[in-house]
Amino acid sequence: MWVNKMLVAFDGSEPSRKAMQLAREIASENPGSETLFVHTVQIIGMGAGAEGAITNQAADILHELEEVAKHM
Repeated sequence: MWVNKMLVAFDGSEPSRKAMQLAREIASENPGSETLFVHTVQIIGMGAGAEGAITNQAADILHELEEVAKHM
């Protein structure tokens, strides 16, 4: 096993989706490896009422990552 742990940043963009797919491939080749997905949200400059949009985006990302985790 050449990978023990992976940290993958995910924001829903195409490059982050490619990184997620690569992490899945690496994990499948390295049983027992641990993968941690990280998602951050920029809130500065979003204005009043942004909390709802951020919460919805975070829920969507969480759901997508949970689906990925089922197959790792």
